[in-house]
Amino acid sequence: MKETTHLKPKVQLTPTETIYPLLLTRSIAESMTGLEGQYLDSLRKSGAVKVYRTKGGYYRFYRDSLITHINDNLTNGH
Repeated sequence: MKETTHLKPKVQLTPTETIYPLLLTRSIAESMTGLEGQYLDSLRKSGAVKVYRTKGGYYRFYRDSLITHINDNLTNGH
């Protein structure tokens, strides 16, 4: 009889996923992307990237939203 398991196969993580969390502070977002803090703030204010607002009123950038923005806009010379 074939043995079955309910465990999901291991997912291979990219280096970015293993180093950076899903939510990034502005300083970590700066370090990860190389973008200046003022530019990141303009992306947040314009809604170009997704952010999470903490109970304390701080903003956290969604890592995947930043990566998508960079891939879609900055690498194409926009």
